[in-house]
Amino acid sequence: MESKINNQIFSTGFLGLSSNNEFLINYISVLCSSPEFINNKDIASTGTTMMSINNETFMGLFIPKISMSEMVEFGRKIDDLIKINYCIDVIVSKLELIKSQLLKLLIK
Repeated sequence: MESKINNQIFSTGFLGLSSNNEFLINYISVLCSSPEFINNKDIASTGTTMMSINNETFMGLFIPKISMSEMVEFGRKIDDLIKINYCIDVIVSKLELIKSQLLKLLIK
């Protein structure tokens, strides 16, 4: 994974990884959104206006040292959960829109 990360953190602070394997992307997404990773990233971040980390710092954060096949297997296992979460987000957005429309009718 280190070779894929090398020189991939853009000046904007975004991690520019790409993969044709959706399960690998699932793994990276879950890893980067974990509380441990976020906490360690915040501690290691530099800058005041736009906090960021460099490649070396990124590799020093909480990143389990597992094989590519293990990453893909993890991503495969959580794929259904990610899809369910997306559907819930869509439903919540629709319900918020309905709520807003109903409140407008109620206030008239």
